[in-house]
Amino acid sequence: MITDSTEPMQLEADAVISTFENYGAAWGLYIGLTLLLAGLVWFTFRKQHFLLKWFLSSVVLAGALCFGHPAENIDTYSPLILNTMVELFDGNKEQFFSDVKFIALVWGILFITGVAIWLLIRFLRKDKADTKKPQNKQNKPATEEKEKPSKVNNKPRGATPVEPTMGDDL
Repeated sequence: MITDSTEPMQLEADAVISTFENYGAAWGLYIGLTLLLAGLVWFTFRKQHFLLKWFLSSVVLAGALCFGHPAENIDTYSPLILNTMVELFDGNKEQFFSDVKFIALVWGILFITGVAIWLLIRFLRKDKADTKKPQNKQNKPATEEKEKPSKVNNKPRGATPVEPTMGDDL
């Protein structure tokens, strides 16, 4: 049978995957590079609204940091997005859609949590700014008017324009 001829190769692959020497260091490097990529996405869109930056960064984080087993009898983990692509190429549509649903669930939780924290910070900053403002508006007389910053003594600020004349320079 075909499975008999590929069985030694499968056992060899299992041994290589489960006995990877620098497994922890590889995951550390992978997580560090993923965070760097999310930071670069954030930096690239730094002038955009928070929700756009967080949407793109959370897609990168959820897609890259979900993990799963690369094969059935393997104790180690690999990025789920890679496992999902292998399942797609192998024709295992059920597992592919299951993995995509899991990644989407993780992204949704991550995105909603980030937005909730952002809204909480905005609320606390606004509340803190409101408590710092003096409440003396009621004590000021109504007849007092603020002077406009563009005019002092009803004269415009800045240089006075000079009218050009013809023939007066002699």
